[in-house]
Amino acid sequence: SSAQWTLGVLVVGVLAQVGLLIWIYRLLSSDNASRLRSATVLGESEVRYRRLFESASDGVLLVDAATARVMESNPAFTHLLGFERDEVVGRRLWEIGVFAESFADERRSTACFDTLKEQGQLRLHDLALISKFGNIVSAEMVMCGFHAADRAMIQCNLRDISERKTMASALRRAVAHEQAIVACANYGIISLDPDFKVRSCNAAAGRMLG
Repeated sequence: SSAQWTLGVLVVGVLAQVGLLIWIYRLLSSDNASRLRSATVLGESEVRYRRLFESASDGVLLVDAATARVMESNPAFTHLLGFERDEVVGRRLWEIGVFAESFADERRSTACFDTLKEQGQLRLHDLALISKFGNIVSAEMVMCGFHAADRAMIQCNLRDISERKTMASALRRAVAHEQAIVACANYGIISLDPDFKVRSCNAAAGRMLG
């Protein structure tokens, strides 16, 4: 009958709405679960990065590329130069007071940033850094650009090379001293290569051999 047909249509309509609501609920539940999983993965990644950042042996500065302001520094930077995190974060690179050369002022900093944009990475091999206590620290710095949350960032890794430079200088002095002894010796000294060919000889050997 007409009444039964109308009732059937209403029942079908109600069931359809209930089914739609269930589908939407499942969709939202799945979306929420997906978001929770994504948030968990992101949280774990952040913890791993934070651990690496905090435990790195190199001093690390995270810099906003647009403003040149330091966003974060790690404990190794404090150990290297004596500046606490609160004395660094929020300042522009040339305002920290540690760079004696490349980032000593805005002009030179801008030139370095332009080079970094062109190359994607910039390595400065021998920087003279000024510690909080006025000591000169020899360091090399590697700068890499990256994006975080649509913001251009720069990671600056600073490595103390003072010991390496001291050893290299000592080695050069030792070699120079040895060369002086050989040159001034009053007896002949001849240097041979692995094939027993003469590589060099001092003045005394030259006089003896004619």
